[in-house]
Amino acid sequence: MFALFGSKEELQLATVEAARQIFVDRVVAPALRTAQGAGRVQALCEAWLEYSSTRVFSGGCFFASANAEFGARPGRIREELAAAQTQWFALVSSVVERAWSTDAGERAADAEQVAFELISIMETANAWSVLHDDPVAYERAHRAVIRILAAEFGA
Repeated sequence: MFALFGSKEELQLATVEAARQIFVDRVVAPALRTAQGAGRVQALCEAWLEYSSTRVFSGGCFFASANAEFGARPGRIREELAAAQTQWFALVSSVVERAWSTDAGERAADAEQVAFELISIMETANAWSVLHDDPVAYERAHRAVIRILAAEFGA
């Protein structure tokens, strides 16, 4: 298999890129078809929870698993994973920021903090569910997301 890609690292990088495209297709694209506002933030979170809970990848979120394996190793794979995580964080932050503009007028709150909290909740659901084989973690995460959205947008 390595011969098709030139090296093990090239195969791994191609795998990260394929997983990124699946993530965009399953999570990002559907959510971005939702009208801007709190509903889009909710759609983004719900699509992520669905992506993880339906085990698109057998270990839950591909990126959570890969980050655990490569996060402490220097190199191109770690750099690609870090770039993917940075892009995801930026997307969630910008969707939150636009939602405030759309639904609540300009807001002085910190969109990056809200994004961090939402992502943390979703990633914890993934980790708990995978480790404990407990699908209830996703229900808890969904309720936590709804609480944050209600606090931030009065939804």
